[in-house]
Amino acid sequence: MKKKAGYEKNDILANPAFSGVEAVKKRRICRESAHLLILWHAKTYYPDLPLDYEGVASEFFEAYYGIKYGG
Repeated sequence: MKKKAGYEKNDILANPAFSGVEAVKKRRICRESAHLLILWHAKTYYPDLPLDYEGVASEFFEAYYGIKYGG
């Protein structure tokens, strides 16, 4: 079962609070996981930590986008 965010792309594009954001102006919005981003930063800046970023990213991409993570 695919999980969905509680909002859609058009909700962000139509929200005046985001009208000054460059990505909104260019209509380049995508769903991303803050947890995945934090994990990526941790792996990038602390490569010796035993983190399974690829495994977590694979699960996320398959659950939310329905595609395989390409690394």
